[in-house]
Amino acid sequence: MKKWGITILLAGMMLFAACGSKQSTETPTVTPTETAAPTATTAPTATPEPTATPTPTVKPTPTEKPTPTPLPTVAPLKDIYAENFKIGACLNTVTIGKKYKDIVTTNFNSVTCENEMKTDAVLDQAKSKAGVKDDPAFVATNFGRSQSIIKYCKDNNMQMRYHTLVWHAQTPDWFFRVDYNSSKDYVDMETMKMRMRNFIFQVIEYYDTNHPGLIYAIDVVNEAFNGNGKYNTTDYADNGWYQTMGHEYIYYAFLYTREAVEASETMKDVTLVYNDYGMTGKVDRVLTNLPAMFADHGKDVHDYVDAIGMQSHLSTNDYMQNFLNAAQKFVDAGFELQLTELDLGISDNKVGEEPTKELLLRQAKKYRYIMDGLLDIQAKGGKITSVTLWGFTDAHSWRANDNGFDGRCLLFDKNLEAKIALRGFARCDDIASLYDMGIKY
Repeated sequence: MKKWGITILLAGMMLFAACGSKQSTETPTVTPTETAAPTATTAPTATPEPTATPTPTVKPTPTEKPTPTPLPTVAPLKDIYAENFKIGACLNTVTIGKKYKDIVTTNFNSVTCENEMKTDAVLDQAKSKAGVKDDPAFVATNFGRSQSIIKYCKDNNMQMRYHTLVWHAQTPDWFFRVDYNSSKDYVDMETMKMRMRNFIFQVIEYYDTNHPGLIYAIDVVNEAFNGNGKYNTTDYADNGWYQTMGHEYIYYAFLYTREAVEASETMKDVTLVYNDYGMTGKVDRVLTNLPAMFADHGKDVHDYVDAIGMQSHLSTNDYMQNFLNAAQKFVDAGFELQLTELDLGISDNKVGEEPTKELLLRQAKKYRYIMDGLLDIQAKGGKITSVTLWGFTDAHSWRANDNGFDGRCLLFDKNLEAKIALRGFARCDDIASLYDMGIKY
């Protein structure tokens, strides 16, 4: 990779069309001209010396500091990538507030709820307990926690990703127990399969009936390949899905979700996603084990899993080309690709410290490198359908205090001012060469 030459830096850079085309100009400093002292001569004797008139001292006019030309405004992100993929943000009941609305509705056309659609937010324990007395697989649901965000999206013409149906970390323990009582034993596999099916069908039926066209993608299973069990599935003691169903819970989650959307009126084309973190390192594990689970049942994984979701919680010390290589592998394997939780933290930035301009520029360049890479994958035929940021302002980032470090990982700062990272994400050409400053991509 070559560095920008001095000639290029002096000439300036053309700006990306979506970001404008203004260039800053400077007024050259003018050095005042000094008057040379006259050559000495002998005055005539007969002529009296005239009275000397003092010459006033003329001070040079100070050079005015030029006013920098503001950078052109970045076009709305959803417009920049309108021909490529949806641009999304993670929102919660705080960030749908009025003070954030202009940023959100201007830039995004897709929303993921941070917690309001996860299983613990949707299951109704009291009603489930009442019904389980007559039916051990009875499930009751309540969608109240997501209503304000659903209304916000519908009012602003934004679609949603459903996150998430089956995830061990935010499914309450009682859901896996006899009589929905955490002090009792786990239910058997057949009972748990029916509870899973009932839960999934209720979710799909609710959105199909009440909000047709709102949901365009569903994270069916989240973070399942992190353990040492068969197929490297997440076999943690606190994973009730694994404790009751073994690794088969992944297969049945997709089976029942596919059945539910096929039975729906308006959701047949919803994209069903397997979503996970650390996918740069897991790509081979997922591409080996996920298809094998379906093959065990004589099924083709592509009939049930439409897309791979790469969460994409990255940092400026990460080697972005490895990330893009993993993305290419997923699309080469025949899967649609979605970036579902993208943020890019500034490595080693301690809580309370302000990142330097150099670190902020480094972050911006890495954002641009990712977006350039995704468009390159698309140009080669890869199907990428959405890129979702896990938030938009550093003020509400989940990485604001990560073991004492503040990643400052999003596109707007804590005061809702656009960071240079926004220009990187938008691929503005006023972001200096990707290959200078010794940055390894």
